[in-house]
Amino acid sequence: MEKVFIPIYSFEDLCEICRQADIDATRNDGLNMSRYRKDFTQDLVGKEFSCKFDDGNHLIFRFPEVNKLLWSDDDGKEFHEEYCAPMKSTAGNVIGVYFLRRAGLPFEGAFTVFDMDTGFVTWVSVTLGTHYDEKFACPMPHFGEIENFGTHEGERHHYSTDLVGKSIDWKYNEQFTIRHSYVTPTLTISPHMPEKGAEYGDDEDFIFRRFLKAFNAKIRDNLVLTSFTEPGNCAAVLLIDMNQVHDIGCFFGITHEGKLGGVTITAMGGWGDPGLKASDGYAKVQVDEE
Repeated sequence: MEKVFIPIYSFEDLCEICRQADIDATRNDGLNMSRYRKDFTQDLVGKEFSCKFDDGNHLIFRFPEVNKLLWSDDDGKEFHEEYCAPMKSTAGNVIGVYFLRRAGLPFEGAFTVFDMDTGFVTWVSVTLGTHYDEKFACPMPHFGEIENFGTHEGERHHYSTDLVGKSIDWKYNEQFTIRHSYVTPTLTISPHMPEKGAEYGDDEDFIFRRFLKAFNAKIRDNLVLTSFTEPGNCAAVLLIDMNQVHDIGCFFGITHEGKLGGVTITAMGGWGDPGLKASDGYAKVQVDEE
């Protein structure tokens, strides 16, 4: 008999969790995961983007202030105001923007990548309450372009295998480091790394090892977008500069405590051993501070 998954949370539960969420607190919770982030970029202030996506979605974005976003998905008939977190990639003139979509219940998370040179755009929507490999936070990429902005030349954003076979040790702060190994275009292995200086064990000694459903997409040469769903009902969306081994991104979903979580994250990394050994350590690449 085919396995039938019964969610822990009903649709009504998810809506109630969103109603009770302290949105300001969730923003502040992300500060310890944003140690390697520069100030939010002001490059979007005063701009309006009309984005057409290949799957038929149409979103309009207005940025009146650094951390204020007005968005519409009905051709501008109605705009919704949200706090937004615009972060510039170390890879160049590319900006990732995290925000909530609270127009309906349950809320959605969103991370949108704007290539400010080509005008190509990718919007990752993270929805709650879907049957997604026994997870509740489902990230889905939508590829498209900004109308009347950028050159629209070169390769459009698309699904990619650029990360396959690679392994990165990500350092988020002094207390937390984790290894991601990108084993297929749709699967990431995530074993927890020991503390720096601790005795390294064999592959089998890794704790918290997880096989995570994922997608990988190419934004530019050496700039990739990956997203995966973790246990605990949260999805991670990461925009990775493969030259600097530095990322910007977000977590969104339901935490282990049963609360809504949505935060920006950044990390420094170093290339790990594809064999999933811990001997190489982490944070070998210094990020350019200019």
